[in-house]
Amino acid sequence: MKRSVALLAGLTLVLGAAVAFAVPAGAAAPVYYVSNSGSDTNSGTSTSAPWKTIAKVNAAMLGLTGAAIRFNGGQSFAGCLTFDSGEGGTSSSPIAISSYGTGRATITCNTATASAIRIHDTGGFAVSNLDLANTGGTNGGYYGIELFNDLAGGVQKTYFRFDGLEISGFSVAGIALHAEPSDQNPATGFSDVRITNVAAHNNRDAGIESWSNRDVTTNPTSYNFDSLYIGSSSAFANTGIPGKGNNSGSGISIGEASNVTIEHSSAYDNGTNNNYSGGGPVGIWVYQTTNALIQYNESYRNSGGTGPDGDGFDLDGGVSNSTLQHNYSHDNAGAGILVFQYEGGRPHQNNTVTDNVSTNDARKGYYGGITTGSAWAGHPVSNVNIFGNTVTMNATAVDPNAVQSGLRFWNGGSAINVHDNTVTTTGGAVRLLSEERDNPGLTLDYNTYWANGNATTLFVWNGGVPQYTEGGATTYTSFAAFQAGTGQEPHGTFGAPGPAARRSPCRH
Repeated sequence: MKRSVALLAGLTLVLGAAVAFAVPAGAAAPVYYVSNSGSDTNSGTSTSAPWKTIAKVNAAMLGLTGAAIRFNGGQSFAGCLTFDSGEGGTSSSPIAISSYGTGRATITCNTATASAIRIHDTGGFAVSNLDLANTGGTNGGYYGIELFNDLAGGVQKTYFRFDGLEISGFSVAGIALHAEPSDQNPATGFSDVRITNVAAHNNRDAGIESWSNRDVTTNPTSYNFDSLYIGSSSAFANTGIPGKGNNSGSGISIGEASNVTIEHSSAYDNGTNNNYSGGGPVGIWVYQTTNALIQYNESYRNSGGTGPDGDGFDLDGGVSNSTLQHNYSHDNAGAGILVFQYEGGRPHQNNTVTDNVSTNDARKGYYGGITTGSAWAGHPVSNVNIFGNTVTMNATAVDPNAVQSGLRFWNGGSAINVHDNTVTTTGGAVRLLSEERDNPGLTLDYNTYWANGNATTLFVWNGGVPQYTEGGATTYTSFAAFQAGTGQEPHGTFGAPGPAARRSPCRH
């Protein structure tokens, strides 16, 4: 198949008094070394006199001027690093945690309710070239890296760099940003966060995630996290937590954020243990977020477990002014690309889905390669522009009750403009397009359709009784009948797609 896009180019307790390391004004930030052959009575300031344990690092108040902490490469260190208010750095002099010598050091945090690296109410950190692991199972470490802000008064901590990390086995997530301000202040959180070259896998709830506990109705125009970049990273085999009471098992899940970029990354084989019936995990998704750019990623073989979803990509509840482009989704249980509003979200509006490829998605339930909808009456997904995408759907459902469709529009859409897409189905009872109801302003034109198989129902229109089904719909067995019956696709075409696809005048 021709691809139209470029794809993928804690809480450790320490006995004894804290040791303060003062840095004279104007002096270079200190460097401390940690090795299995060291001693905590050493100065720690050279490779010939290193410290031995993480407990020693935790006992050192490193100050606001920043410091470098280097673990001996190829060695493993048991414990959980913790940094609290007053222990941090700045953008020009961050706390820099990494390896030295040959290979990567491993920090193993198996303490329940703890994290391998916990950064609480502070900022100015650069963590690189390390492996972080929990080998204690579900009773072990919570997070690989945890950024936690519970300050009142709207304090937003800044400057975080996470690069060249492998994070695995944690009982919640690989990397987590969360804000839980006691006063529900919408500004409390983190900004200027870059996550690059990170592999977050075999964690339970998610690979990489952000969330807050605030009520968005108190200030819907503010966000807890700002300027978040995720690039050249992977999130896989994050299985989900059965009985969590919410969706679980996503690859990359970003909420309550503004100015987000996720690119050149992958998410796969996530969500297999999710059993929440009210919603499921997604490979890569954002919710309650504005100004997100998701591009040049691959998301595949994601599952909803025994619950719904398992989508490739998702612009979910409360997303606005965001773009999903140049991505490749395939073999997911749910939609390849979902655009969806849930109850209680901010307005879902002004989003773009363009130049993506969806292949053999929608393997369970009533999904499409590209799917839109709202579960909140009177609060639609609105002003959505879907163009230039390629959807290919073979008869590959793994759920015998699945009803697959190339394009699917559940109810609750307003002013959805769908043009210049190519939709091809092969074999089985795969629909080219299915629309439920209550989608005012849904406009289809300049799209190319082709059914290469034995499907007799090609188009389903104005159904959805009850919701998320095709009950009561009008069905069409030919493109001409669909055009005549709906007034849609006046310039659309039906036939095997070729290199010279028609384009509408509004195509940019």
